[in-house]
Amino acid sequence: MTAEHIFYSERPFSVLGSCAESNSAKITQIDNAKERNALFMSETGRNIDDDPHMKAFPFPSILGLAACIAQTQHWFLSTYGYQPVAGWEANFAKACGISCGMMDDHAAYETVAEGYRAVFSRWKGGKFLPDFKPVDYIQRSGANFFTGIANDCLLIDEEIGGVQTPAELYHFVEQMIARPSELAFKLHENFKAA
Repeated sequence: MTAEHIFYSERPFSVLGSCAESNSAKITQIDNAKERNALFMSETGRNIDDDPHMKAFPFPSILGLAACIAQTQHWFLSTYGYQPVAGWEANFAKACGISCGMMDDHAAYETVAEGYRAVFSRWKGGKFLPDFKPVDYIQRSGANFFTGIANDCLLIDEEIGGVQTPAELYHFVEQMIARPSELAFKLHENFKAA
């Protein structure tokens, strides 16, 4: 791949948008998703779901985050003539199942899960429908947020310490976690593999 300019950005962890108009602040809400989707298509000047390269990839952007990320990757592959990594479809189906669990309410969860289920049943003869397993829906309001380590991930409540903005959150986390360059790894001889 070639480029005239390359910009590198290290993003140590994701922080949802901090204002009501942020794309990511509304990512889990479906109540007005159709209006937001229509506005995006209007501002873009076309329905991106109808672009020629999308004929082989029938996952509309209205389904949410996983579909939008995959659409972007599909566009890049189609535009620049690359082939996807072998076996990506099953992992994509799993990601879609996780994406369903991000919804704010049970009705939105069911709507998105049904949308993905319908597309997976048609796409590639339904081959990857068994890999689509929506995670269990968990009601968020009033639930306690888990902070700690789970499944090789460090989870931190984005409102920890009373932070109000992404910048405050980054600053707070920088005080808690050592930078990789500051860590020293020592290998003890008795733990070496035989």
